[in-house]
Amino acid sequence: MKIQVFFLTLVLTSAQLNQRCTTDDNCHNHAAPCTNTNCVCDPQTFTCRLALGLECMENGECRTGTICSEGRCLALDGQRCEEGLCITGGDCVNEVCHASPGLAWDPVGQVYSPCDPMCETCLNPSDPRSCLTCADSDKVPIGGACVCVEGAANSEGQCLPCDPSCLTCAVPESPFGCTACVLDTMTLISGVCFCPEGMAWNEAALNCENCDPSCATCSIPGDPTACTSCVTGTLINGNCTTNGLSIECPDGTAADSQGTCQPCHHSCQTCLLPNNPNRCSSCSRDKRLVGGMCVPYKVKYKKYKRPPARCPQLMASINGVCKCIRGYVGDSLSASTSDSYCLPCDQSCLTCYEAENPNACTSCYRGMYLHSGSCTMSPFPQPPTYECSPNCLNCTRPHDPNQCTSCAMANSIQRNGMCICPAGNYNFTNTCVEPCDFPCLECFINDSSICTACPSNLLAFGGTCVCPNGTALASEGECASCDVSCATCIEPDNPNACSSCSDPRATLTNGMCVCPDPLMTYNEAGLCECPEGQVEIEDTCVFMSCGPGTVLVDNECVPCSIEHCVNCETPTTCTECEPGYYLLNGRCIRCPTHCLTCTSGTVCTLSLIHICRCRRIERCRSRWSP
Repeated sequence: MKIQVFFLTLVLTSAQLNQRCTTDDNCHNHAAPCTNTNCVCDPQTFTCRLALGLECMENGECRTGTICSEGRCLALDGQRCEEGLCITGGDCVNEVCHASPGLAWDPVGQVYSPCDPMCETCLNPSDPRSCLTCADSDKVPIGGACVCVEGAANSEGQCLPCDPSCLTCAVPESPFGCTACVLDTMTLISGVCFCPEGMAWNEAALNCENCDPSCATCSIPGDPTACTSCVTGTLINGNCTTNGLSIECPDGTAADSQGTCQPCHHSCQTCLLPNNPNRCSSCSRDKRLVGGMCVPYKVKYKKYKRPPARCPQLMASINGVCKCIRGYVGDSLSASTSDSYCLPCDQSCLTCYEAENPNACTSCYRGMYLHSGSCTMSPFPQPPTYECSPNCLNCTRPHDPNQCTSCAMANSIQRNGMCICPAGNYNFTNTCVEPCDFPCLECFINDSSICTACPSNLLAFGGTCVCPNGTALASEGECASCDVSCATCIEPDNPNACSSCSDPRATLTNGMCVCPDPLMTYNEAGLCECPEGQVEIEDTCVFMSCGPGTVLVDNECVPCSIEHCVNCETPTTCTECEPGYYLLNGRCIRCPTHCLTCTSGTVCTLSLIHICRCRRIERCRSRWSP
């Protein structure tokens, strides 16, 4: 019998839970509770509705905005919630369900699904271009994509610094990937920041500095051997000379960049370049030649009065000193019994100052010409044979993209020693082709999808073209305004796609800017405000009414400024007048003299004549006139 009673009680409870909230339920201003104990009062509509967390209807049905999950009615994304009763994966924030961090709402499956790994929070699950906040602290969401902060760019998932000449870039650590230059005086052309004419970038000083006076343009400031074009004369291996022929200078001197013979450095006996201790070609007897420098011997050797009886192999006695024979260079001039001190010059050299180096010749065989340490068949200097940067066909320094003398890429242009593609082109199989990918105006030299310049209505940031703040890229390629609640967004006119909020008091939750009070809505200025008839006190909407003769203005009761007004809509617009006055265009006008009350200047609602019932109307008027 006890079991039957318990079963009956359970059935009654379930039936009670499944009752709908009746239309008779009224909880206006919370003055009257809901008659059904399974219903709660909605603070927005002041009507009763089925509470969350209760059992679903017998057919699995729940009220609008909820879903039956594990037998209980739980709120869907964006719907009102109480006590955290949201569908799995949702958080109840300000009585509204939002996705938990790392999840986004899938409206088709009506479930919360994971964001792309790049996103901390997102608008659409598994979409790397719908990020609202980023998983990595060194990245920010721009146009829905997580890109590196200013001054860095992405490389295999990591943010690496831009080249020092770039303020912002699309490709890190590359002078070809700039999107903005570090100096206002620099010019951005096809992703490269160029100094003004006659100047070059000094990476140590992070500044543009003047070229050597002999250079019209150069790759290294102040270096006469780094010219890329000349003021006058001919460019030969980075030097500007008055003619293409080598200049013969007396011993102890060498030609400078102007073609004038100037003294060698004091440490040199003869030299290849003037006043340069690293370009000696021979030394005095008390020094030896090591790598182009004349260095003193560590040991002073005794001078022979007559030649020694015998010198080691590959050496010959010269003035009593054993020296290497022609075609060899030695590391020591001592009369050693070992032949390891004499090493062969390069086969192109007759004599040299460094072994096996074609650029270290000091004299040449008959019919050969000496140019900057090299022996050639032509009286005119020839370009060196070292490997150039990939964009260069010929160059003056190996592996240096700033020292091209001719370009390897077809249709490319040369500027200040660099080979670049024209604006709107990129390098495809060593040929500059067009166009770059939409919406790039210009792109990285080797990748058409990495923007280095954008159309006038877009901004270049992190290798992409993005809309200005307050707008987002629409499907037709134009920038359209964000929702009024968003300061920035990833989709235009979408309140669930904000990346920052227009009202600083709002909370950004999974793309939605939530006002501090659920009753607040956004005005045209993008600020949260309370409904009409309520005022905001400490970020909370409360009801407030003013007494007779006053009106609510900016959360304060202000007196009506219209004379004889009892109630007003604004301080200057009356809605009800004192007795003896009627309302006309928001102002109070005195009734005719024979009326106590009236609705207009011709219609009395209470006449003095009917009240007095006397013969002399003037006497009544004087007694009853207000």
